Amino acid sequence: MDGDPGSIRGSLIEKLSQKASLSQKVFDNTFSVFGRLKEVLHEMSSEIDDALEEEGKDEVKIEYRDRGKFEAQLQIAEDILIFSMHSNVFEFNREHIIWQNSYVRDNRDNSYCGIINIYNFLSDSFKYNRSADEGYLIGRIFVNREMQYFVEGKRQISMRHNNFGTAAQHRRDRHRLYDRLRPARSAVRCRQDRIGRPAQYENRKLEDPDGQASRL
Repeated sequence: MDGDPGSIRGSLIEKLSQKASLSQKVFDNTFSVFGRLKEVLHEMSSEIDDALEEEGKDEVKIEYRDRGKFEAQLQIAEDILIFSMHSNVFEFNREHIIWQNSYVRDNRDNSYCGIINIYNFLSDSFKYNRSADEGYLIGRIFVNREMQYFVEGKRQISMRHNNFGTAAQHRRDRHRLYDRLRPARSAVRCRQDRIGRPAQYENRKLEDPDGQASRL
């Protein structure tokens, strides 16, 4: 019976349980990807630093820093790249371009993603505690419940929304991830979206004005 309080309560509990399960799955996947990302950043920084030393370019330093469960830093000379995993799960709003993808249209659960934001700041902003200095959001990695992903960022065309849901498992291994991060050195100067001081960098947009998402 549609108006039965017990039936309504049961339906509500079921929906809440499904939402919670979906949110946890997406969070776990994103956290796993972020862990692998940190490993690759660490390896990449060591390899590049060794290569620079061999070339006699000791004045250029690459340094990796693990800043806890949800943040890692990669310092490249006078710049710092900050990789920050958001602790919440989001769904894209209906105006976002991702809804043109049949993988998302056919199953709404696939639209819920965790987000790893990538920011660029001057290293001296942190060294001298210049909290008024500006930084830039240069990329975002989205990961969903099925470990499918795509990247927003000027140089990541091959990982855009139209490929979301098509990535084979082998494309997510450490070697592929390393290859995808190689452009990070040149992307340091890629200024796409102006943001405020470090304390404010959680909720900024990248390049798509309709790209805001709602929390799950």
